[in-house]
Amino acid sequence: MEDSQNHDSPKLSIDDVSITRCERSDLPLTTATHRNLERSQDTVVDSNFARPRPSSHSAVVPIRLLSTEILQLIFLFAVSHQWREFATHLKLRIPSHQGQSWAGVLSLTWVCSWWRKVALSYPTIWRSIHINFGSLPLDDSITHSGFVDFVGECLRRSGPCLPLDIGLKLMFDWNDWASTEWHHHVNLAAVFDLLNCVSTYTGRWRHFQIISNDPESFTQFTNILTTKMAAGLISDPTTSTPFPLLEEINFVDMFQDSLPFSGSAPSFRGLFTHCHSLRSLRASSFQLIDALDLRNLVFLQVPFYAGHTFGPLLKQCPHLKYLGMGHFQSLPPSAPPSPTSSITSIVHTHLRTLCLSKIGERFPTGVWTDVSFPNLTKLALAFAIRVDEDEEGNIAPSHYFESYNALTELKDTCIRSGCALREIGICSETCPSAEIPRSMYDILFAFPCTKDAGYYVNAQLTDIESENYLELVSSTL
Repeated sequence: MEDSQNHDSPKLSIDDVSITRCERSDLPLTTATHRNLERSQDTVVDSNFARPRPSSHSAVVPIRLLSTEILQLIFLFAVSHQWREFATHLKLRIPSHQGQSWAGVLSLTWVCSWWRKVALSYPTIWRSIHINFGSLPLDDSITHSGFVDFVGECLRRSGPCLPLDIGLKLMFDWNDWASTEWHHHVNLAAVFDLLNCVSTYTGRWRHFQIISNDPESFTQFTNILTTKMAAGLISDPTTSTPFPLLEEINFVDMFQDSLPFSGSAPSFRGLFTHCHSLRSLRASSFQLIDALDLRNLVFLQVPFYAGHTFGPLLKQCPHLKYLGMGHFQSLPPSAPPSPTSSITSIVHTHLRTLCLSKIGERFPTGVWTDVSFPNLTKLALAFAIRVDEDEEGNIAPSHYFESYNALTELKDTCIRSGCALREIGICSETCPSAEIPRSMYDILFAFPCTKDAGYYVNAQLTDIESENYLELVSSTL
């Protein structure tokens, strides 16, 4: 027992250690510092366990838990904007306007690297593009080259095979164009490069639109396509047409719309003679000698039409369900006949809606004699109106440019066709509030209608003319 006690290590205290008086005085401060460090470390550890770090928190938020496929569908919904009959995923504007140059899918690529990776690798959201191209600033002569390169890159992101929806709005400031010949040349060069870029993808066009106030834009477009087709640059050996997927063409010449009819502008020059998928056509003017493939057309809207009668037109469009027409210029007997002018009469069973927005004193008679449409259900009519100013400068409509013969002939055609209209709309083209003459009411109520037919008097044509009619028609086919 004593031996074990003799071998035990002595218990020492701090007081037994030989230290200097100076070291002894610093010891309390060192001990306090050590304890503070221990408490700080415990606080940091507790904080880290109480909540994840920012990077860890980002990894567990709900959207991070979504699969890539679900996120792609969310992106597709987020960037889709209804533009006529198809959605526009990417809208580009040059020059920029109040900073609103880019929209749609591009904004998704700016959120984070993960969103950018998903967006860039998802071709579907890059297949629809709407380009608003205006006059370039005088001090921005090379902007268009970078813009065209960017458009090309966006189209390449859509992959090699998806159908493309392309809309071009080429609206220029004529005052700027008139300022210098050089500025005019810069804008034309920009349009040429842009049209040349999108024409590379004709084999994938599904919906294609050009709206412009520059007639030269359409001339450039047709020249580019004609040249490439002649050189075999846009032909597909597996199909008989360079436009195998094309369903909609929309050519609106804003300059032509303000002029009297003077032929077919823009001219199609036989470019679309083999478009078996074409279902919708909007053009500023049209005549059958333009040689378009209209066999499967269901929607046709033309502000200016030149022809002999309606028969040859409807013969070319056996599946047409909507016909919207403005000015009808009756060709003289000496004019070249249309390809189907030899027909005697046609019964068109598919036509459902007829919209005539210029049925005034200049609308010809004798154009319905060779056609009937037994299944017509909607009719919309608009009349030009003479507007006078009184002594105080107030504008007051005086009377309709009515053409009772043309209206009576249309009424007789409907009766002869045996159709039963469910909706009839009538209004003034320029002044919806104008009073309709009683004599017009008499003719209007003489049209063959169902018992519960709806009458739209002094209503806008859009009340009966649906801009989304093609989409509704497509869903029923």
